[in-house]
Amino acid sequence: MEKINFKKEEKNMKKILIFTILLLSVFSLAVGLVRGTETTVNQDKPSKGQWDLNPRKVWQVNRAGDDVFSRLEIAAAENGTLYVHDWRNQCIYMFDNNGAFKRAFGNRGEGPGEIRTHLKTFIVKDKLIAADIDRLHYFTQQGKFIKAVPNMLFQREPHIFLDEHEFIAAPTFAAPVDGKGNITYVDLKTGTKKIIREFSLPKAGAGGGGVKLIGLTPMIITGYDYDNQKLYYGVNDAYEIHVTRLNGKLINTFSLKRQKKLVSNETLREQLKLIDASAPVNEIMKELPKEITYYHRISIHKGHVLVFEDNFGTDWERQSIDIFSLDGKYLYRAVFTPGPGMKIYFTSIGSILVRGDYLYAVLEDDEGEVAIAKYRIQLPKK
Repeated sequence: MEKINFKKEEKNMKKILIFTILLLSVFSLAVGLVRGTETTVNQDKPSKGQWDLNPRKVWQVNRAGDDVFSRLEIAAAENGTLYVHDWRNQCIYMFDNNGAFKRAFGNRGEGPGEIRTHLKTFIVKDKLIAADIDRLHYFTQQGKFIKAVPNMLFQREPHIFLDEHEFIAAPTFAAPVDGKGNITYVDLKTGTKKIIREFSLPKAGAGGGGVKLIGLTPMIITGYDYDNQKLYYGVNDAYEIHVTRLNGKLINTFSLKRQKKLVSNETLREQLKLIDASAPVNEIMKELPKEITYYHRISIHKGHVLVFEDNFGTDWERQSIDIFSLDGKYLYRAVFTPGPGMKIYFTSIGSILVRGDYLYAVLEDDEGEVAIAKYRIQLPKK
């Protein structure tokens, strides 16, 4: 019988194991080089813990002249000027850096400087651009009308303006019949239109017979890193965010392992009644999702990615913000609370934003009065 040298066999096994690990490592590196991308999977525990925003209220307003606020979306310029798009009053209100009301413009109508259907509002350098169903309205930041440019919203819906001529478009809710949608680069000056990335969304009309509710209906959410010219995007029914160049090259994908929250029938019924008291609530509820989507805003700020958590009526007294590095590592979790007696008015994706060292929020008190507040905050340094 041959005598077995166990030490020699053990040494050979170790060599084989080391060789296998090295081979797998080289293979993984080769795959990564071919794809040119990285994937970061984060556990639901920030590596650096909780971040204190230390919010200090600068001012709060609850009306624009004699007009009482209704359903609002906000946009802020670098100099602190705040533009308040009121969907029900059908105009844009302008407030200066100190919260003083200056003027209203962009009223509903068909004439020059008038807007048929108020949709999104963008601040682009020294201009304000208001998206309508079939055109883009250009104003100075003082509210003076400049021009209107044809643009069919349902063919190319603006998400991000790179400058006054170039923007990134994508269908926020409904996708074509095949369930596929495109993120598209558009240049109004040259007429150029090219696809950056393709993504999947629920088919048009899916969910509540066409009813779309922010916080329940999956949406494509985008953010842009102007310093590094990178686009961040994701469909918010999954906590997965992709990073790409404008030429379509995928750089990175990062995700967060977080359990989905459910919305109760009672909360859902209350929200539907607030939107339309005469709507057939029970029938709509049967078709709507019961899971809350993960996030409603991606904002790149001071070398970090801020992801604003969705909160469909479950806790309006707070806004949670996940803070990632630019390459997708989960660093901090921050929570903004507006203070006693106030809650965040979650009716649109534009009800809370960070600009510079300030956070702006649309709020509502216990009596249902809507207000806007500006807070000075502290964010992590790069």
